[in-house]
Amino acid sequence: MGIIKSKIFIYNGLLIQEYSDELNKEDMLVYFTGLYCDPEYLNVTTIFSDFTYASIVLSFKDLSEIAAYILKHAPKVQYISNAILVSKPITTAYSMIYETLMKVMPLYECKIFSTFKEAANFIRHDPKMLEILTKTSFNS
Repeated sequence: MGIIKSKIFIYNGLLIQEYSDELNKEDMLVYFTGLYCDPEYLNVTTIFSDFTYASIVLSFKDLSEIAAYILKHAPKVQYISNAILVSKPITTAYSMIYETLMKVMPLYECKIFSTFKEAANFIRHDPKMLEILTKTSFNS
């Protein structure tokens, strides 16, 4: 069972997500269902998704179903940029498929990065401040 932690910073519209362990379709769907029920999510304009400690156990069908769920259920209130940080080749491959599947979502752009600094720059956050927020939010 995978672990997904997240924290929303309302003052700057930032959602930080930290994924770890073996993630499967059920883990992801349960997480996104809860996230979209959170009224604070409506303030999110940038997402930092850290997959550096995650192992993904998904088929292409699972990934397609997750993307379809997000497309159907995610609130579409404003533009959101999502930086996905990866460190493993398999996670990079899954993220590239996800990025392609999500190109049809209006008001949403995601990109994949291998360095923290590049990811932070994409979502227009100071890398040092983002690192502090990430570490203090999850006690990493």
